[in-house]
Amino acid sequence: MKNVSLVPGTRCEFVFNRLLFVLLLLPLATAAQDTLVIRLLEDSLQRERNDSLRIKYLNDISWQYHSSDIERAISYADRAGVLAHKSGNQWGIAKSYILHGVYFTIQGQYDSAIANYERCLALRRSLGDSAGVAATYHDIGSVHLFRGDYGPALDFLLRSLRLEQAYGTPQNVAEGFVNVGNVYMAMKRYDDALTNYYQYLKIITPQGDDVAMVEVLNNIGNALLVKERIKEADSSFQVAIELARTKGSLDGEAMSLSGMASVQYKRKNYTAAESLQLRAIRIWETLGNPASMAEGWNLLSELYFTNGQLRESIHAADSALALAEEIESKKQMRDAYGHLADGYAGLKMHEKAFEYLGSYVRYQDSLQDEDLNERIAEMQTRFDTERKEAENRLLQQDNRIKDLQLARSTTVRWILVGALFVGWVIAYLLYSRFKQRQQLRMREALLEEREQRTRAVVEAEEHERVRIARELHDGVGQLLAAARLNISRLESSGSHEALQTGLQLLDESAREVRSISHAMMPSALASKGLVEAVTGFVQKISKGGLHGSVDASAMEGRLTSEQEAILFRVIQELIGNILRHAKATVFSVQFVRHEHTLNILVEDNGRGMPTSSGGNSDGIGMKNVRTRVHYLGGEVYWDSQTEKGTTVNIEIPLGNG
Repeated sequence: MKNVSLVPGTRCEFVFNRLLFVLLLLPLATAAQDTLVIRLLEDSLQRERNDSLRIKYLNDISWQYHSSDIERAISYADRAGVLAHKSGNQWGIAKSYILHGVYFTIQGQYDSAIANYERCLALRRSLGDSAGVAATYHDIGSVHLFRGDYGPALDFLLRSLRLEQAYGTPQNVAEGFVNVGNVYMAMKRYDDALTNYYQYLKIITPQGDDVAMVEVLNNIGNALLVKERIKEADSSFQVAIELARTKGSLDGEAMSLSGMASVQYKRKNYTAAESLQLRAIRIWETLGNPASMAEGWNLLSELYFTNGQLRESIHAADSALALAEEIESKKQMRDAYGHLADGYAGLKMHEKAFEYLGSYVRYQDSLQDEDLNERIAEMQTRFDTERKEAENRLLQQDNRIKDLQLARSTTVRWILVGALFVGWVIAYLLYSRFKQRQQLRMREALLEEREQRTRAVVEAEEHERVRIARELHDGVGQLLAAARLNISRLESSGSHEALQTGLQLLDESAREVRSISHAMMPSALASKGLVEAVTGFVQKISKGGLHGSVDASAMEGRLTSEQEAILFRVIQELIGNILRHAKATVFSVQFVRHEHTLNILVEDNGRGMPTSSGGNSDGIGMKNVRTRVHYLGGEVYWDSQTEKGTTVNIEIPLGNG
């Protein structure tokens, strides 16, 4: 009996969906669990007393566990969320929502995942966090794509990519291309999928992120497999599995094994294909990944059917169906029903075959799969042929009438498909025109913003020049005038007292010039760096009822001279605001350097300060802070509560290290 579960060249669709899950979580992806990293993070958590950093450590530890112990990952994310709500840390609350969304996705609880993502989206919009909004669009689109809801998936992923292209990093733009490629893959537009995957490879090198590269190489391998480029596909899978094993990525290794099973299937090496696929399923079972297990069992069901192992095919399809129902995956349920219909038809159990075929048809219609009519027609023909000799002429005539009705239904359906296609083309043209207009507006807005930032920098520098001139005029200028007057008296009277007074005034003038010079550019800044200069400044102003401290334990290495000079001015401005306005008794400056970013936290226990709706102070000093930080490509975030103090978080990009 003929296997009608797949048309030639589409088998890799089963393998492809196993790759979606990890790759669609790329913006949060890190290396596999590192015990040493976890130990260091937990030690830091125990020592840390600052709530903002404790929330960050809890979230970092949670993510380290996501691929090996999902329950422990959720536990740490819960702790971070509780602390963030308790301390009113909006950024921490948003991160808690996003992590819970990821973990619900891993567990196949898609409705709960989307609910958490939508809460995060609303919060990040209120914070004006464009990067966070882009990431959340990505996560919502990923869940829709994994469920087989291609329309919403494409909508959210395109929104994410547009924001990343306008404001994001090259890494995030590259990942956006991958996700668009995944949509094309699901739509069976394999050339478009490959184009987008290759865009990722143009931006990201294999040394940049080995784990992510494993997922991309596996996707490329499956797209090439569908296009019958077997040798190239096999090569891509081989490179992927070597990278996965080197990096310790079990999920990446399982996906590569599954891809290699597809290659053996194409080459009709069914025993080797079965062995490879079973190894992949065992890994996914260890990782607790029901979605990938469902894909794997569906693939095995097809393989067994092709090899004539009908009962094994039915057993594998039953396993796939149970998992698909658990995670509510319409596509996997459809495929499992199709394999069950094939298996029971092969055993001549026609009643069960038609029962499962009906279920297949319902899910096929919802997914708009193009081979629906062919499958129904082939199943009907098979059934009619086997029963022809046992039926009388009247029954044969009824069957012919049914065939005519089916043909008429097919014709009507194709007419509807054609109308839908024409509508889609019109909608696509309208959307393309709208997209071009939006891109033009976005470019104009970006140019205007850059011009405003340039003007702001010029104004800030002019303000600094005026201040320095005033200090020189009012301080040093007056001292020099007095010195000149005393020396003139010496010329006329020869008074020793006038000479001493003049010399004292000149000494005081020199000290004043030195003080102004050190305020503008401390010598420690040039010789020892930003941390030493800030430490000296804090020690100098810590007196009376105000005590300051500097924590640079997480700061290694020097920045560029330009970065250090600008950041020193920013910290001076923030501490000056504390002295003038906060009425604080304690303040601290903390430096936390990551691989690609530097965070500087300035906190005090003062009375807080009024903020605008966007969360930033409207004072001239704070505008100067934002201007200087934006000049370095960074962002400034304020968290101020009345009578509870103020926390200022400065985040500066450091390039590729």
